[in-house]
Amino acid sequence: MTASEIISDLGNYKFEILRRDTSGTGELHQNWADVFIVQGGEATIAYGGQIEEARDTGDGETRGPQLVGGKSQTVTAGGVW
Repeated sequence: MTASEIISDLGNYKFEILRRDTSGTGELHQNWADVFIVQGGEATIAYGGQIEEARDTGDGETRGPQLVGGKSQTVTAGGVW
C-alpha cells in the first residue's frame, strides 16, 4: 500500500506525509531534496547508483523502476534521514 497527502505547499518547501508498505521506484530530484522522518517500523532507503530505464517525468524529476549499483541504509522509528 502507498498513500500520501500534501499537508503544506509553501513554494520552496512542501511537506508531505507518505506511507509505503512496498518498495518504491528509483527517483532523482534536481530541484528539491527529501527528508525522511520514520514514525514507525523500519525501512531501507537506497541511494546513489543509477536509475534503470530512467525517464524525465517533468519538474526536474527523473524516475525508473529501480536503482542499480547504489548503497542502502536501514532506518527505524524515530530516525531522520
